[in-house]
Amino acid sequence: MPHIKLSAPELKLIPLPESGQVFYWDSSDRGFGVKATPTGLFFVVQRRLKTNDGPGKTIRKVVGRHPEMRLEKARQLKTEIYAEIGKGIDPHARETEHIHTLEEVYAAYRQSRTLRASTLKLYDGAMTRCFDDWRNLPITEISKSMIEARHKEISNRNGKRGQGKAHADQAMRFIRGLFNYASDSFPYFENRRNPVQKLRWNGDNKRESHISEVDLPVWFDAVSKLRSQMIGDYFLICILTGLRRTEAATLKWSYIDFTKRLLTIPSDKTKNGRRHCLPITPLIIEILQRRKQAIKASKLQQISNDYVFPSNGSTGHLVESKASVTKVIEISGVKFMPHDLRRTFATAAQRLKIDKVSISKLLNHVSGDVTVRYLVTDPEDLRPAMEAISDYFNHKFNSKNFAKSVEFR
Repeated sequence: MPHIKLSAPELKLIPLPESGQVFYWDSSDRGFGVKATPTGLFFVVQRRLKTNDGPGKTIRKVVGRHPEMRLEKARQLKTEIYAEIGKGIDPHARETEHIHTLEEVYAAYRQSRTLRASTLKLYDGAMTRCFDDWRNLPITEISKSMIEARHKEISNRNGKRGQGKAHADQAMRFIRGLFNYASDSFPYFENRRNPVQKLRWNGDNKRESHISEVDLPVWFDAVSKLRSQMIGDYFLICILTGLRRTEAATLKWSYIDFTKRLLTIPSDKTKNGRRHCLPITPLIIEILQRRKQAIKASKLQQISNDYVFPSNGSTGHLVESKASVTKVIEISGVKFMPHDLRRTFATAAQRLKIDKVSISKLLNHVSGDVTVRYLVTDPEDLRPAMEAISDYFNHKFNSKNFAKSVEFR
């Protein structure tokens, strides 16, 4: 069994086997490691059980799944479980005495992972709207037929729990995750088939929309006519950087190095927990500089925070742009959502024949290709691609230098 010094970067480099399982033990933390399987990585604790007659059988306990559970959280739980085993307490024996209810599985699932507030809100909503009457059911009593009936009920908008097909699939992905967690965590559930496994899904309901080439000029013209310069700049930053809408809305000046012309979002502020370093082009810099000047000249100067798109609301940053989205659609006739700007960025990169690895790096996507995970890309290697994308949008917006020529009301 290989021994390595477990760290967040090292975890990303551990390959998944095609079959079976491989254990990697931490060389600096005895009894702590990860189990690599074809379906993912799992943090584990291992120690001999203390008995009155001396060391007993070896206990191996799964703590949680990576990357849903952060390394720091796994180490914390490892310390607690390792101490219990050292006192002669078998965590598996304790668990087999009790069959967990759906509510208890969900509570344990939440404790084992570091979840964003928005994700917790989504999961809590699914429990309340879709599975509230199952909360006190032992998880082993939830059958395949119950899952199929509930999926159909949620899919029917006219039903008691009706929310539509997309919401039904989303709810089932949530509860499927709870069953997978139970299978990985509780011995009594290890050999049970996930009742969601054979579900007939409604289909792929993911949005694939983006702003087409022919619509870019009228879309930009509508953005330039918005009453709020800040919202207009926010939309432009989204489409020119490919940032997720929340990453752009919570962008801070401290993330931007104007000397090196780099934008770096910390790992705790990205969706996948990976630091995102992106070259910024002259067009992006001009928009950011315009933001600085606008803040100094407005009442927002009184807001003492570091946000590029500040607000006097409780969060301190831009949160809602629905009214402006509606206004742009009304003026231009081009339907879009903020996340469509990220897809438009990716589509432009593809149209420019930028290689897929570079596009993945620009979007800060986690690749399933083990080889790609080993590739370390210098941000400067991505600068030609970023400049090509900026030039593409500059041309499509039909202006030699749109960042200077826009006159917001």
